[in-house]
Amino acid sequence: MEKEQEVYLTVGQREFKANKELLIEYSDYFRAMFSGFFIEKKQDKIRIDVVDESSMEIILRYMQIGFVDLSDFSLSTVSDVMAAATFLQITELTKQINYCLEEQLSASNWIEIRELAQRAPSPELEQAATTYGLFQFKYMKPEYISTIEMLFWYLSHPYINAESELQVFTFGVKWCEMKKMNAQGLLIPLCCVDFKLIKATELEDMKNNKMMKDEDLILDYACSQTRAVIVGLHKILKICPISLTSLGEHKKLFCIEGEEEMSEEIYNLAVNIVCGSVERKLTYVPAVPMWTYEGKKKEGNAELSENHLYIYKFDSGFEEWLQISQKNYWGWNITNWTPSKIVMCCGEHGRGTGKFMRDVKVYDIHKKEWIQHGVQLPPRRHAGVVVMGDELYILGGVGEYRVVLDTAIVYDLKQKTYRKIAKLPDAIQSPAVCAHENEIYAVGHKHIYKYVGEGTNGSKGWEHVIELDMTPNFLISYNGYIHVAQSYFPILYRFRPGIDLVLEQFTGLNYPPMAVCNIGRKMVAFTCTLGVDQEIMTVEEFQDIAIPDRSQRVLWSQFVKKCGVHATGSCALVLDPPPLNYVVSAFHQEIITKYAEEYLRAKKDI
Repeated sequence: MEKEQEVYLTVGQREFKANKELLIEYSDYFRAMFSGFFIEKKQDKIRIDVVDESSMEIILRYMQIGFVDLSDFSLSTVSDVMAAATFLQITELTKQINYCLEEQLSASNWIEIRELAQRAPSPELEQAATTYGLFQFKYMKPEYISTIEMLFWYLSHPYINAESELQVFTFGVKWCEMKKMNAQGLLIPLCCVDFKLIKATELEDMKNNKMMKDEDLILDYACSQTRAVIVGLHKILKICPISLTSLGEHKKLFCIEGEEEMSEEIYNLAVNIVCGSVERKLTYVPAVPMWTYEGKKKEGNAELSENHLYIYKFDSGFEEWLQISQKNYWGWNITNWTPSKIVMCCGEHGRGTGKFMRDVKVYDIHKKEWIQHGVQLPPRRHAGVVVMGDELYILGGVGEYRVVLDTAIVYDLKQKTYRKIAKLPDAIQSPAVCAHENEIYAVGHKHIYKYVGEGTNGSKGWEHVIELDMTPNFLISYNGYIHVAQSYFPILYRFRPGIDLVLEQFTGLNYPPMAVCNIGRKMVAFTCTLGVDQEIMTVEEFQDIAIPDRSQRVLWSQFVKKCGVHATGSCALVLDPPPLNYVVSAFHQEIITKYAEEYLRAKKDI
């Protein structure tokens, strides 16, 4: 038997003994080196300058066993290993690192992972990190962002998943307060606003500094150019939409009596800010699971039909998009993890068979692939499900032997483990549930409860919020309210947790809702007539809550037969991945550079 060839790799101050066949097997870099016309082909000592010692040690260990547990290392170490694997062209290790880092993405580390991917470089990981960070805006905190440049990139990105421009500005204000910046520095978050979407009520809140807490900043802000610009824009928006034309037509609204030179400066500043204003391009597509009968199948047995996710496009109507379950599958649930990921769980393979789907499946929209988690959850169908952060709440439903459940579990979508939480106050099939302002709400029998965690103030896990005279089928968080609907009545109600003691009637629908979907800055209801031979299905969009009549707009209406919306959930999807880069105006770039330099000087003085 021929003796295995060995080579010595000199990296930094260390020398590593390596098997040449393993190097060739795993690395395209070494394969080319030892099989081409390079002088290293005949050498037994080779120097590698680009790779660091620690990374080479980890890579050689990976080659020996075919796997490395990256959870044992810090992100900086993983970054070095990834750069080394990229240089040495170790494709499988690079894929493994990409997968592991994508699994570890969180609100606190996605920026670091994104920067790591840029250095590697790894466009796939950079895209995954960018998408995660933009879509998880509501879980972001100012302390996760270290530089002004990153703050501007994040808040002004066309695909940031914010419900309003006021949320964007408020985040920027909190960052400036944390960094002890002066009021003029608030021009940075102001430059991140889309002035085509901003509302007069939002500019009024910005003008009255309702989001500020720092007293020094409040005093400084009162006489700042930033506030003067906001005041002028607020005056214009009360008359007409903000644009370069309307600014020119109403230039006098920026006048400050006795301060003509200052007025001109404020006006020019406003023009430059509006001219370079970001344009939000994040477009949600509502999606609902639908069943359709085929051929001569017996009507009334939806389990025997095909089950697909249909998307509704505002310019073309319904479109069959994705098959999400096979036939004869009953009581399953679907919900969003993020706008680019769908979670499917629960259900029974055949009515009364006792063969439950106990796994969790995740569909990545941008990668177009299903991922099965390989877990064994407690058997359950017709549950209430919702995702908050990276946790899937599975509440109530029906278990084995057709027992209606009051049990609840939380499944960690990252760790792929679950834990039991406090039982629901009521055992209920298909309880309506939603996540609202980072808290979980669920319906009982004529009550709505909030999950407060075990042991909080002596509680048992669920706290009574509001009493009802019905059992709702839908809870939808939207614009600061929880909206409430019942599938037998064409009325939509709402309330503010902790403020309202009774439901307020929000609007009337044309027909009872089969699904209601929050699509970012709008809400869409899929409604249908009941108890008629040819049902009429409609898609209704809700106008902004500031409109006095709170009317809805019918976007689509059609007679339907042998099809319907599954009462299994709805999703708000973003079909296209966010761009990694976008154009920044010269003026905005100048503002960023100016205040970044001032901020650095201030830090040095401190």
